[in-house]
Amino acid sequence: MKNKTLLLLTVVLLGSTMIGCSTLLKKNKTQSKPLIGTYWSLVSVNQNKIPNIGSSPYILFSESGNYNGVAGCNKYFGTFILNKKTIAIENTGATKKMCANMEIEKLYFGALKKEINYYKIMGDTLVLYERSKEVLRYIAKENPTNSNE
Repeated sequence: MKNKTLLLLTVVLLGSTMIGCSTLLKKNKTQSKPLIGTYWSLVSVNQNKIPNIGSSPYILFSESGNYNGVAGCNKYFGTFILNKKTIAIENTGATKKMCANMEIEKLYFGALKKEINYYKIMGDTLVLYERSKEVLRYIAKENPTNSNE
């Protein structure tokens, strides 16, 4: 009788431990942000980290196939074509203001003009690639223009 009780107790403890571990694993898996509608703030260009100089460049993709953002100084816009994990960035246009520091903006616009053809979202990070080479890396942030809603 003792052996059966001990065996039953062991099975119950093992089962509850396994359920607890699987629950922890599910909680640790982060849900990836959607490409469309997420405020993507620029982190790096060509794997070079962007210094924090105030207004960080960002991009927003819309369901209509348009994108827009701010490159640090100037607003920009264009169209994109999405097909599963492939993306084509097209027709980038921008305002023409001059600001004190234009270096990051020039670097950013140069990267946007590359033949970006693939993207990957890992949790709150978006990476745009030219073939297999990382071109732009963003992190999802709260859209400051929506903070009053």
